[in-house]
Amino acid sequence: MQLPHPSTLSEVIADGAIVQADISARIGHVDQVKLVRGTEQEVQVALLCQGRNPSYHQGRIVAEIREDRWQWRESTTDFDLPELQGEQEASEHLIAAARTLHGNAPVLLAPDRNGVTWVVALQGEFRQQAPREALITGLAALPAEIDLQRALLGFAAARGLGVRIREEQVSFSDGTTLLLADGRVTRILGGLSLAEIRADAHYLSIEHQLLLEGTLPQANSTFNDSGVMLHSATGASIQTQADVIATVEGNTWTWAWADPSLPSPRAMELHRFGIDNGIPELFTPSLPLEMARESQLWVVAKPVLHRWVHTTIPQGRGYAVLLIDAPELRLPDASFNAAQATLAHELPTGLDPQRARRAYAQARGLSLQGEWIEVAGQLL
Repeated sequence: MQLPHPSTLSEVIADGAIVQADISARIGHVDQVKLVRGTEQEVQVALLCQGRNPSYHQGRIVAEIREDRWQWRESTTDFDLPELQGEQEASEHLIAAARTLHGNAPVLLAPDRNGVTWVVALQGEFRQQAPREALITGLAALPAEIDLQRALLGFAAARGLGVRIREEQVSFSDGTTLLLADGRVTRILGGLSLAEIRADAHYLSIEHQLLLEGTLPQANSTFNDSGVMLHSATGASIQTQADVIATVEGNTWTWAWADPSLPSPRAMELHRFGIDNGIPELFTPSLPLEMARESQLWVVAKPVLHRWVHTTIPQGRGYAVLLIDAPELRLPDASFNAAQATLAHELPTGLDPQRARRAYAQARGLSLQGEWIEVAGQLL
């Protein structure tokens, strides 16, 4: 499918958005850009990053900024768009557009004397990931306002791939396939699906929550220096280790890994798992709360972090979602009554019943007799 010429600045930005995110991820965060030497058009810059030696790159000056006014150095494109000519108000949008116009290379701001800042497009080859990994990285960073279809076409064009876009599927010529629903990517094939993870975790999560309720009925939770303390209405309490996995405010679920103010070092494991398995719900910073509830994201997080009990704690104008662990909250050997109570809980629509029962039996060390699970000599 051929990429049509862009007719707006937004389309120029969309054309390079995914490739640019991948290249930026490979370069990493840059703290400062310094001019080393140069001419009117070609310069050498040093990229300074905390904890790393400077790296030196050749670059081309494509624009200059004075007092927040952006002046293109030359006509950089055949596209007849006013934003790509002459003087404009400086913005991140123009930086993204400049990258698209210069092969998606990094475009950096290099301050100079007399209040001028040079806009420098780096030259050379930049390491990129394989298409599937690059798509995941790019989609994770893709702003909501970007035209998804245009961005996917731009990625295919930049990487020299064929692409076929259908209503529910996008297929690239290297074999990478994306699934779509309601105009958004729901899965990048090649790893576990959200439904598979939920089925695997469903009954084990249920049994752990039943244990919590039986141990500390109607427990509430509070933070302390050691983690989270659970308090029951009966006066009993349990000290637990805890990982904040998300916060909820209003109708928005935000992953803890996307909030630098949250002391949750293991939260990045969820992000990495989402990247590895191509699950947008895990690598997208914020989601509608309704979507998080429908996908039971707290259950999805349990097998990743190997903590099987969830709780919530009021925080700010919303609440924090946590996974907790303590010796008292670890399951004893399987019993018929506990397994019966666990399996009596309805499996959410869309999950594979056989997979869910098989995963539960394996996790609890129980044998399968066809579709039945044997517990203490009885079948469930």
